[in-house]
Amino acid sequence: GGVQNPCSGHGVCRDDASCECSDGWSGPGCTEVCPGGLSNPCSGHGTCLSTATGSSCRCEEGNGTGVLLRYAGEDCSIAVYNPLQKDTAHSATNASDFRPLIIQKTNVAFSTVSPLLVFIAMMAVIFSRLFTQIMEARQAEINAINQQ
Repeated sequence: GGVQNPCSGHGVCRDDASCECSDGWSGPGCTEVCPGGLSNPCSGHGTCLSTATGSSCRCEEGNGTGVLLRYAGEDCSIAVYNPLQKDTAHSATNASDFRPLIIQKTNVAFSTVSPLLVFIAMMAVIFSRLFTQIMEARQAEINAINQQ
């Protein structure tokens, strides 16, 4: 933030000259606005972190077994619910809240992995049977040539 404006006026300068940013601000000099904005950083469901390219949110995790599994999205605004334990209070208001398929930049929810693995296994069986049929046909051709 500079000598005249330490931490850009959006934080407190520590003894080691680093900044402790105010809520909604991040970065080495507290110049980056957190995703979700100043009034609601990380949508109230995460912690704002400084990154090399600005700021990002580390979203809250649920307990992994209840209705709410975790929060997701750049600003932690997406509630990811467990499709196996629907809460009638949520499903009555918004059935789309039970999104089993949430695909983020590099994160894939577990529920997308299972159908993918089933598809891959089915394809492996199909190709295995096809390969076996081709090999049997070739062997039959070789046997026919050898009998001549």
